[in-house]
Amino acid sequence: MPRGEKTNASQAKVVVDKIIGYDAVPAYGKWRNRITLVSDDGEGDLFVGQGSELIAKSIQTDYPVYNVHKVYLDLYPQVAVSAGQRSLEASRAIDQSIEQGSLIVNYLGHGGPKGWTDEQMLTNASVLALRNANNLTFFTTGTCDFSTYDNPDFTSAGEQALTDNATGGAVGLFTTTRVVDAGLNAGLNQAYFNRVLRPVNGQMPSIGTVVMLSKNDYPGAGQPGVINNRNYVLLADPSMTLAYPGKAWCSIASGPAWPAPGRPPIRSKHWPGCGCTAACRTMARSTVLSRAGPRFLFTTSPPP
Repeated sequence: MPRGEKTNASQAKVVVDKIIGYDAVPAYGKWRNRITLVSDDGEGDLFVGQGSELIAKSIQTDYPVYNVHKVYLDLYPQVAVSAGQRSLEASRAIDQSIEQGSLIVNYLGHGGPKGWTDEQMLTNASVLALRNANNLTFFTTGTCDFSTYDNPDFTSAGEQALTDNATGGAVGLFTTTRVVDAGLNAGLNQAYFNRVLRPVNGQMPSIGTVVMLSKNDYPGAGQPGVINNRNYVLLADPSMTLAYPGKAWCSIASGPAWPAPGRPPIRSKHWPGCGCTAACRTMARSTVLSRAGPRFLFTTSPPP
C-alpha cells in the first residue's frame, strides 16, 4: 500500500486491483513505449528548456525505443476567464495522453494539492474522470504538494489518481507532499530519468529501487538539496516494476526501408536490456507496439 496514505478498505482494494491488472494481457500495447512530458510556462524557461527538454534529449539519445510526447503549456492557446487564465486544449491533451496510454507522465511546474498550473491543466475533477483501466500511467510530479496525504480534511489530486478512481488514473506516483524548490526539482527529475529506464544487472529495476537510487544520486550526500528530497515520496508498491516494453520482442530492420506491413524485418535482435522472456518469444506474431527512430520495429514475438 502507499506509504502513510490514509485509505479505507474500498480504496485499498482499488489499489490492489490496479497493481494486479497492470501486468495482465489486456494491458499490453504501444502505450508502454510512450513517455509524456508535461511542463508549465514562465519562470525563465525553467520548466521547459532547463527541465523537460533536457530529459527529452537524453531519452531520445540513450533510449530511442521510447516515444517522447510533449505537452507544454506554452504550445496551447489560453483564454481569460473570471477565475484567471485557462487552457482547455492543454487540459484535453493531458487527458488524452493518459487515456491513450503513457508509461510515465512527468510534470514540471507550479501546482498544489488541487492540481497542476495556475491554468488548471489537471485537477481533482479531471483525475477522477480519467478512463484508462488497461493502460494505467505512473505519475512523476516535480511540483508543490500535489499528493499531500496527511490532511484529514482534504484529499489531494495525487491521492485521488491512485485510490479514488477504480477505472483509470495512476498505478503509482513519485510525487511531493510539501512545498519544494523548482530548481532542485529539475535536478532530481533528471536523476530519476537517468535511473528509471536503465537496467540493473540485466533486469529492469523495481520502482522502489529507482526512487532510492535517484534520491541517492541527486544532489549528493551532504548537499543542501537533500532537504528538498525529503518532500518526495513514492505512493506505490515499491516492489512493482513499471510496464516496460521489454516484454516485447525488439527487432531492427537492416534494410534501407521499413519492411512491408505483415512482413518480417530482414534481420532481428534484442534491444540491449530489453528483458525479453521465453514466454514472449513463443507468442504468436501480432501487434506492432511502437517505433522510435529510423527502422525500429517492436512486435510481441520474434520473426519466423
